[in-house]
Amino acid sequence: MDPQYSVLVYSKYSAGCKRIMDMMRTSGLDFNSALRLQLLSIDNQKVRERIKQNQQIEVTIVPCILCVYANGGVEKYDGAYAFNWVENIISRLAPPPPPKLSEPIEEPYEQEPEEEPDLAIQAPRSFPRKEPMREPMREPMREPMREPMREPMRKPVPKRMQPIKEEGGGATSIEDIPYEDDRHRNIPQPRRIRQGHEFVEDPTAFRGELPDIHRPARNVIRTGPVTAKAPDDPHGTMARAKALAQGREMTESQIAPPNQRPMDARRP
Repeated sequence: MDPQYSVLVYSKYSAGCKRIMDMMRTSGLDFNSALRLQLLSIDNQKVRERIKQNQQIEVTIVPCILCVYANGGVEKYDGAYAFNWVENIISRLAPPPPPKLSEPIEEPYEQEPEEEPDLAIQAPRSFPRKEPMREPMREPMREPMREPMREPMRKPVPKRMQPIKEEGGGATSIEDIPYEDDRHRNIPQPRRIRQGHEFVEDPTAFRGELPDIHRPARNVIRTGPVTAKAPDDPHGTMARAKALAQGREMTESQIAPPNQRPMDARRP
């Protein structure tokens, strides 16, 4: 007597439930149409509480198969009995495997002997003599010139200002605020020395604190004679020309008197 319908109580977290469902899937039998098998998951909390409250069936382990008959009777197969029930259903209702087609037997056949050619009738063939192949001359391989490895230039890392700590309420302590000179002071980069095709940084340059090279400009003092500027000579060009002429006359009078000058003696 086949059941009116059947129920498979399972959980997706149970390895046994996964194995029994794989058996049903690979058997090739439609359990839903043959036995009206329905799946009931106990992963839902409400469904599990209702199953626990039923004292007549007492489902305690999974997988569990419940077969309900038309007269109201219920049969329970849980654990290993559930696997036995599935195997019996598969062996009873599964379609038989298709018959194997018999392969035709191949009859052995006799191979006819080939006629051997008469070597005495055939004239000997002359084959041209091949000259041995000469290998082409190969030039010796030259190793490529390897350039010396160059170290990549390292860029100077700028000095970062530390963030200012803030106290409660957004207030900032004056001890944490840097000075204005320290913020805007530009530190020159280290000097580089060229060696061949590379530049090497000189670590001895700019050690310690930098001296303050900015000095106030001094007043310019002129030692030459100060000449008054005439209104018709605002740039003092004529005054400089007269001063140069007087200086030249004084120099000539010291070197040669006027009566001993050859150019003045020729004048009428």
